[in-house]
Amino acid sequence: MDPLGIATSVITTAIAIESWIDQHRKKEESLSELRHTVSRLAVILAPLQTDTDRTSSSSSSQSSDAHSESSTPVSVSSSIWNGLDPAITTCLQDMREILGRIQDDLVLWKDKRSKKVALLEFLRPSLVLGRIQDDEQRLARRSDTLSFALQVYFLRKAHEQAELRAVQARGPPPSALDEVRNAEVKRFWEERVGGRMSFIDGAGLCRELGAWLGIRLDKTTSDTLLLRLDEFAVGGTGPSSLDEFVGQRSIRRAIASLGNIESLALARQFEPLDPSTVRPLLVWIDDRPEGNDGFFGIAERQGIELILLTSTASAKVWAEENEARLRQADYANRLRFISDNCRWEATDEGGGVVENLTAGEAILRYLRGRLYHAPVLIYCGYSILQTKYVLSFSRAGSTTQARVTLEYIRALGRGESQDRAWEYFNIW
Repeated sequence: MDPLGIATSVITTAIAIESWIDQHRKKEESLSELRHTVSRLAVILAPLQTDTDRTSSSSSSQSSDAHSESSTPVSVSSSIWNGLDPAITTCLQDMREILGRIQDDLVLWKDKRSKKVALLEFLRPSLVLGRIQDDEQRLARRSDTLSFALQVYFLRKAHEQAELRAVQARGPPPSALDEVRNAEVKRFWEERVGGRMSFIDGAGLCRELGAWLGIRLDKTTSDTLLLRLDEFAVGGTGPSSLDEFVGQRSIRRAIASLGNIESLALARQFEPLDPSTVRPLLVWIDDRPEGNDGFFGIAERQGIELILLTSTASAKVWAEENEARLRQADYANRLRFISDNCRWEATDEGGGVVENLTAGEAILRYLRGRLYHAPVLIYCGYSILQTKYVLSFSRAGSTTQARVTLEYIRALGRGESQDRAWEYFNIW
């Protein structure tokens, strides 16, 4: 995504999250802090908007939700970007990634209180709030960095040298590297990316990692790494995401876990397994599952275990909790996924809704980034033309047709693994 698009996305998402918290009237301290932070972020970014856009974004925020990026976005003045410091652009990209995680957790926090998500009984609301709080603190630090960088940029552009020296004398805010725990990750970022840069594009990251390790990352490993680190398709990643992925391992060992060696290691765990002893498992992700009751009955009559989840955030958490079970079913070719492409998500109890158009791609990126090879079918309606992303993934397809979806389910029940009729974009 270009810098202009990133800035537009950040502003729109920040306004949406602020409005979501206001409309849900949540009093938890962590959410109050989050509201303050995103509100401050919107103020910091105000100079990037035209006067008309500030007015329209303010009014549009009255009906937005935590995932309302697809509602009418604000626009950003293109003249602002002439000679913009790359540090500002990378900071905005990192913020977009953080805001994406916050959106997911707000949906999950709301889902946890829904009667429809008994599958998430293991999840403690305090855990979700803790993650929101951690990301709020990261966002607050990035806001400080962005505010400082914008002040320097605008003063330099206006040739206000005295004020510029005064701002610079205060010193820069904390670096994004301050929260990185892995010493090697911090050293890599400082030496190969740059301490002032809080974000790097995907191709650049793979190139620099290869140089750091003295190897050339193959395409499969590179693609899997970027799916893992860039779940929200921002176009790259920040140091905190790389740090979280590497954990306490070395960078070399973490990268090795994504390639063919790790795939073979996963397979060896289940080598003695007789696939016929594994019950077929269908994970269906849809915000309105009641519209698919006919399919559910057919699946259950074929002996398929059906897991229904209402959001990508819920699906991710459930998958992490049930990883061993999913890995076994995946190895036995007894696992399949069906997801809608977009979701109409309620803004409040009054019935207001907004559209999230990233749902289908998000679950595909998540699964392939974690080396799941199971088939994924995007079953949707009018948004089918926005599902061309399936062409970028193996064992993925999209359709509007009930008969295609029905045969996809029946093939799972029969234990088939080589059926291909459903694979491709907009299958009829």
